[in-house]
Amino acid sequence: MPTVTYEEIYEDIERNRKGEQNIFWRTPIKWFAKSSGTTNAKSKFIPISFESLEDCHYKAGKDMLSLYFNNNVNSQLLVGKCLRLGGSREIYENNDSYYGDLSAIMIDNLPFWAELSSTPSSKTSLIPEWEDKVKAIIKESMNQKVTSFAGVPSWMLSLLQQVIDKTGKDNILEIWQDAEVYFHGGVSFEPYRNLYNKLFPSKDFKYFEIFNASEGFFAIQDQNSSTELLLMLDYGIFYEFIPVNGSECEIVSLADVKT
Repeated sequence: MPTVTYEEIYEDIERNRKGEQNIFWRTPIKWFAKSSGTTNAKSKFIPISFESLEDCHYKAGKDMLSLYFNNNVNSQLLVGKCLRLGGSREIYENNDSYYGDLSAIMIDNLPFWAELSSTPSSKTSLIPEWEDKVKAIIKESMNQKVTSFAGVPSWMLSLLQQVIDKTGKDNILEIWQDAEVYFHGGVSFEPYRNLYNKLFPSKDFKYFEIFNASEGFFAIQDQNSSTELLLMLDYGIFYEFIPVNGSECEIVSLADVKT
């Protein structure tokens, strides 16, 4: 498949955002993930179809949990809630379309069973102002039974440090004693690892990494003992590769990739 730049499809995306359909996908698209970019617009708007949410992002969430339980058969994850931290931007309405951070779009469309096992509420999660959001999350989640955390390391670190400041405790496990895992992605975790080890001073506390973006969900850590990520091949994503020292003309299919 030819490489296509955002600039080349910008006008089509704008048509889609204004309500015109059947441009990128066969079913109506009303959600657009706002992603930072250096194109002819200040931000990129990635079309998000219902199918991409259900068959890619939410399916990946189920696989993430399945892989975690497969590695941790005695997990008590489901007896408590996941403290989630999404994007700080509000979901805005623009004609017949909506746009916002991908995490906010996912929270706003979560199935009921996932919403019941999460904290804070979607209303609190989607508060646009960061300081207001953090205060509301702490107030709403402090007395919940939290067994897991999910979010970008930099944002989550700020939230957890404010929880420590508010409670006067030495670490997060003194507040949520049943916490057992942090699901993270978005940025490299290595610069934050030592800071998190101080927040969760237990050799039994686990970290599971995911690799997703506005464009799709790509890989999941599948072992406790390794930070390597498993490329997920059944999320409706077509993969082609370019050699590290090659050019865009040298296309390698998934079957021919060598590691």
